[in-house]
Amino acid sequence: MSFSGVAMSIRSLFFRFDGRICRKDFWIGHIAVDVVMAALGAALVFGNAGIAASVGVAPSFELGVAGNVIVSVLMLVAVVAGFAVAIKRLHDRNRSGWFILVFSIPGFAQGLNPVLPPAAANAIHTVLSVVFGVWYYVELGFLRGTVGDNRFGPDPLGDAR
Repeated sequence: MSFSGVAMSIRSLFFRFDGRICRKDFWIGHIAVDVVMAALGAALVFGNAGIAASVGVAPSFELGVAGNVIVSVLMLVAVVAGFAVAIKRLHDRNRSGWFILVFSIPGFAQGLNPVLPPAAANAIHTVLSVVFGVWYYVELGFLRGTVGDNRFGPDPLGDAR
């Protein structure tokens, strides 16, 4: 495959929401997004005196306002890329991309904090995070996709199944 073919594949994997991908491509994309997010998170922590002090480390450099904006925009791009990878994998499982919202339920559960005592709200959030996190990885990372064509496109494995 030529360089332009690789660049198109990368662009398609991370920035298109249509089509299907197999488990291998999901894991490659998911791990790549995680590595980028970890690097950007580290840049925010070690490049901001206030954040660094709150987690008990010394800042290594100062990002400044422009640096914070750039890192934040790059984090948003990485989040979009993560959604694109997950949605295409949901398509391979013959589910709508909107199904990704189901995996967001633990985040919405944090809205219970003002209603419940903090310990109860934290416990509910933790349990929901574990349950939905395991479901996410089983559903997208381990279960086989639809064999043959489905409403989202051709089988990404083709005749390899």
